[in-house]
Amino acid sequence: MLVCVHVCVRVCSEMMKVLQVKERRAQQQLDRCAEERGRKMEEQRRKEQKRRAAAEEKRRQQQEAEKVRGHSTPMMRSLHIRANEKTQ
Repeated sequence: MLVCVHVCVRVCSEMMKVLQVKERRAQQQLDRCAEERGRKMEEQRRKEQKRRAAAEEKRRQQQEAEKVRGHSTPMMRSLHIRANEKTQ
C-alpha cells in the first residue's frame, strides 16, 4: 500500500511539472501574440498617420494652386468649371 501511495505521489508530481511546462509555454505564446499584435497596431497607426499627412499636404498644395489661379474657394472653382463647360 505504501509503495502504491509513493508511486501515485511521484506520478502526480510529474504530471504537475508537465502541466506547469505546458502552462508556461502557453503563456509565452500568448505573450508573443500580444507583442506581434502591438507591433502590427503600431505599424497601422504609422501608416494612417503618414496617409493623413500626405492627404493634408495634397489638400494644402491644391489650395495653394487654386490661390495662384485666382480661385481660392471650392465654390469659386465650381463656378469657374461650370462657366468653362458652358462656353465649350
